[in-house]
Amino acid sequence: PGLAAKLGYTERHLHRLLRAELGAGPLALARAQRAQTARTLIETTELGLAEIAFAAGFGSVRQFNDTLREVYGVAPSQLRAGRRGTIGGAGTVSLRLAYRPPLHAAALLDFLARRTLPGVDEVRDGTYHRGLRLPHGTGEAALTPADGYVAATLRLTDLRDLAPAVARCRHLFDLDADPVAIDQTLAADPVLAPPVAAEPGIRVPHAPDGFEIAVRAITTQQVSLA
Repeated sequence: PGLAAKLGYTERHLHRLLRAELGAGPLALARAQRAQTARTLIETTELGLAEIAFAAGFGSVRQFNDTLREVYGVAPSQLRAGRRGTIGGAGTVSLRLAYRPPLHAAALLDFLARRTLPGVDEVRDGTYHRGLRLPHGTGEAALTPADGYVAATLRLTDLRDLAPAVARCRHLFDLDADPVAIDQTLAADPVLAPPVAAEPGIRVPHAPDGFEIAVRAITTQQVSLA
């Protein structure tokens, strides 16, 4: 009810939209998100399975076990036995953020490097580092573009923030864009076609939240008018 009201829809209409666009209702999507968060923690941390259950948002260990068996077809302990992720220290998670190629990584990092703020973010040795303000605490992200994915190392004060941290990193690098479709549309313009062909995969960098974008826009405008 809260989500529907915030979006200005009725619950029924929200359910209809989600099923039409994503093939599942809000409860099923939330369940899938919890399962994915749990799997990431299982494969990339040394946390106990009970700790992971609650960090991922499950109401009980039994619900955690049942959901992972239904979604992945194996018990949580089997996922840990076959894990492939990099194990980090306490509160540290390393994972790969997939994207649709191409990704013009050099242009992305150059754009961010020219707009860094001391104590907030920086680009160093091909990696973008920044702090994050999250629902349950704070975090730090190190994002390194690679072939077919962005390597992400997240240091979180509360592992319940893994899912929102990943979502903000994906948004920041515009990783959910479809660059092929975008480039095809832009290439239809005779003026835009040459630069699009020369540099495919340009993304639109964002900030982790709207407030930061507003502050950056205001301060940049003040500098330009000074």
